[in-house]
Amino acid sequence: EGLSYLTAVCDACPRERFSEYLSSSDAQTQLEAVIALGEAGTSTAVELLSELLDDDRRPYFLRSAAAWCLSRIGNPDCCKRLVRAFADIDQAIREEALDGIVAIGGVAIPLLLDGMLQTNEALAAGCAEALRQRGHLPHEALAELCDRARTGELSPWAVWLLGHLPRDQVAPAIASLQNSAPQLHYAITLLWSFVESWIARRWELRPGPVFPNGDVAE
Repeated sequence: EGLSYLTAVCDACPRERFSEYLSSSDAQTQLEAVIALGEAGTSTAVELLSELLDDDRRPYFLRSAAAWCLSRIGNPDCCKRLVRAFADIDQAIREEALDGIVAIGGVAIPLLLDGMLQTNEALAAGCAEALRQRGHLPHEALAELCDRARTGELSPWAVWLLGHLPRDQVAPAIASLQNSAPQLHYAITLLWSFVESWIARRWELRPGPVFPNGDVAE
């Protein structure tokens, strides 16, 4: 708590103050140091938290704590780092970053919209899923998506997102594409048909048959 105060109020350098605790042999000490960095919330603390999240030599619990702290701080720099984690080699870290960016909310939306245009599929997918989990998008964000559709700049993941947003929110905008972009209009309405069907509630990729005793075939 003292080090967090010194960092946040007295502008102390967290790299110098926290290094011995982050390298401690005691896991609890390391964890408390990360949480204290998150409570400080300064730009230098965010830099150090980002480095911890980047470091795949660190144990999962420490990287997870760094992701959680970044989501609690929630400024644009934190959003950028969490979005980058969608491409992390560790699936669990990707999911931590997704939960964190969804929790941040509105400030992350512009970054997520741009992220769907990334060539890295894992990153683009994470951005689309974060926006889907948010549900109703602000009017300006939806307008931007529709403008991109009219100019042919819509990525596959943006099309996927439009098909998974509530129909009553996006239907008026999508209706205008029926003549100008009929293939896109068809793709989105097809996605709506699936999402609203009863099979969507139990859909899974490549399922095996389930036997009466509950076993699943390989």
